[in-house]
Amino acid sequence: MGLIAKEKYDQRKIDRLLDHLKIYFEKGRPIDFEIIVDGFKVVRRTSDIEMFGLYENHVDADTKSVEILLYSGTSNSNDKHIFFFGNAPKENFDGIDVDDQIENGVTQRLREQEFVKLQDKNKELEDEVKELEKEVERLEKTNEQLEASRSPLHGVLGSLGSSMVEAFIKRNPKIMASIPGGSALAGLLDDSIPPPPAEDVEVSFKPKSSEESSAPQVLSDLDQQALQFVNQLKAVFNKEEFNKINLILQSLAQDKSRFDSVFQTLNIQTN
Repeated sequence: MGLIAKEKYDQRKIDRLLDHLKIYFEKGRPIDFEIIVDGFKVVRRTSDIEMFGLYENHVDADTKSVEILLYSGTSNSNDKHIFFFGNAPKENFDGIDVDDQIENGVTQRLREQEFVKLQDKNKELEDEVKELEKEVERLEKTNEQLEASRSPLHGVLGSLGSSMVEAFIKRNPKIMASIPGGSALAGLLDDSIPPPPAEDVEVSFKPKSSEESSAPQVLSDLDQQALQFVNQLKAVFNKEEFNKINLILQSLAQDKSRFDSVFQTLNIQTN
């Protein structure tokens, strides 16, 4: 394939091509040429320079291009001179716009790179979500452990009161074993320790002497009232109901104005 020259239509350049053909024609070395106007072969391959000017009859206001092909000897190899009216079209191969193909290729490549970045970002977010889910699960387990270890007396007696009663129960296992329902209460506070077997023990309360270092301890009025109150609840409600009672008492403690509505709902007569 020979030279392919593309440029804006210029009559002077076309005239110079004609002069070139005349020189070789006069020297007895004619050059075959061909002229195409908008894809139509106006002058088919010939060396007759008298036919060169025929293309002008096909050029009008709508003409887009004039192609002049100069052949090398008898071969099909040629130099092609293309003159455009107006702006020259973009480079193309077999009707394919090269610039558009390049632009589309670059755009596609950028999209692929952006997609890869989004995939990496999505992977990072998925990892973060998994870590957060693990943290939530850990916190839920910790909360369950805290709830399990929390005294069931907390909602009834408050933080300070429940601590005092628990401390008393843990310090006095023998006394708790001798009180009806005391072993069950101790087991409620510590499920991991089975309650001691109930025995018919006669409890006597007398002043501690120097000879009786292991004499039974005397309960204070406050201790007796607390144990009696808890025992009464334990005798009536199971553990789940007991927890609900705690929640009701807590709610009433926070908003005492709701007492009347509770009484009306339960149809309780105060007199």
